[in-house]
Parts: sequence; structure tokens; C-alpha cells
Amino acid sequence: MGSIDAGRIIRDITWNYGKHQIQSIIDTGQVRRLTPADSKKHPYLKDENPIYLDDCYLYVEDPVGINFPETYGAASLTILLNRDYDVKKRENSLMGWWDHSTLYGWTKKGEAVVLAGYNRPHKPRNHDESRKAKEAIEWYAKEKRHLATSFTPEHPIEVTVNFSKGDIWEFEDFLYDYSPLYYFKGKNPAKYLARNYPTEREIVFISDNIAVCVPSKYNHHEPLITLTADKPIASGLAGHTFNIKSVEVDGCHRNKAKVTLK
Repeated sequence: MGSIDAGRIIRDITWNYGKHQIQSIIDTGQVRRLTPADSKKHPYLKDENPIYLDDCYLYVEDPVGINFPETYGAASLTILLNRDYDVKKRENSLMGWWDHSTLYGWTKKGEAVVLAGYNRPHKPRNHDESRKAKEAIEWYAKEKRHLATSFTPEHPIEVTVNFSKGDIWEFEDFLYDYSPLYYFKGKNPAKYLARNYPTEREIVFISDNIAVCVPSKYNHHEPLITLTADKPIASGLAGHTFNIKSVEVDGCHRNKAKVTLK
């Protein structure tokens, strides 16, 4: 399994993190799933086929203090705001700048409007494309800390170290010069890991042979760093965290290193 395989697992974790975020908002009692009766209230939603009203369709009863996460693609939200609130005044809290969600509501004058996130002006130079994935990995590690394992790391583990944007592509694919991660283009991830926080760096396993460095306030400007062994290290490792004791870079093979855990 390589960096693309790690990216697929990270993508799934990010997807589940997004679902967790939305459920946390619903748990406030201010937001709920959109019903067919709700959709009939808005002239631009009234013809929506009820069979498509899945978990991505939401009704906001009270928007005060509600901030939805940025969503893209299949995770994009369709949001209907209570008519008692001016939708244009709530646009920036109910949709992010990098967002594919669609917000339905009414203006103060009672005009029905639709605000599409993908039509909003983006600010790509300020956008860290790995941010959501890094948040997801932090959440994943926290959620799994209760797990116990009989695995005791005793010997160095040979791994391939890669940078990741948290997507299914190789790190340098679609890495543009305006990205804050562009600084890492061409750098050897194994050497970078060895030189930056070489000890006490926490990692979380996302499979039996793939681990990810857990982001922290000390390294939030860097991409995700994945460590992939050629074969499973132990059974049932996913979700378990360890600290890096040492990193020995392979001088002959790029991206290769021996990592000792504790």
C-alpha cells in the first residue's frame, strides 16, 4: 500500500469526521433533518423529490451560534433557514468560503433566495487543502484513545514516509505554487520527519501498516505525514497511538526510514 492507499483511508476518516460535525450541530436542537413539508415552504425547494432528502438536507430553526463546516462534493449540504431570519445576514456563518453547499432562505423583505457556495469568491492563497484532513486525524486519534493493544514496539520498523494533502492523490499532484504546502515540494519526507520533532512525535495507526503523524499546534503549517510499512506490523493496530522514539533515514532509498516507536 502506498501514499494513495493512505489517502483513501484518510479520506474515509475525513468523511466520518464531517458526519460527526454535522451530528454535533444537530444535537444542539437548533438544526434538524429537512422534511418534505419543510421543502414545500420555499419556492425553489418545493419541487425537490422527497427521495433525495438525505442526511445532507438540513433545516436551521435557530442559526444563532451555528457554524457549519465547509463541505464539498457528495458531502455538500442543502440548508434551509427559518424564514424568521434574514438569510443574507447568516450567509457567512452557515457557509464557508471554500464550500459547495447551497443555502435557501428569505431576505428581510421576504424575497426567497438561493445562495450557492460554489459561486462565492474563493481565496485560494489562504487555503490549506489539508486542513480538514488534519482536523479529522486529530479527532480520530482522540476518539480511539480508549483502545488497548497487546502490541509492544520493540524493533525499528521499516517504512516509506510521504507527505499528504489528505486526498487520494500523490502529494505533488495538483500542488499549486499558491498553496501554503508548496514549500514542501521536492523535499524528502523522511529527512523532514527526522529533522523536525524527531522524538516524542505522536502517530496514530489508520490500518495495520499505515500510520499518520498526529497534527499539533507545533506543526499545523505542514502537510500530513504518513508512514507505510510494506506489510502489516500487527493485527488490529488501527486507532492506536504511539510516540516516535527515533527516526533513522535510509541514505540509499528516498522516502525510506527506520522508525522506532514507544
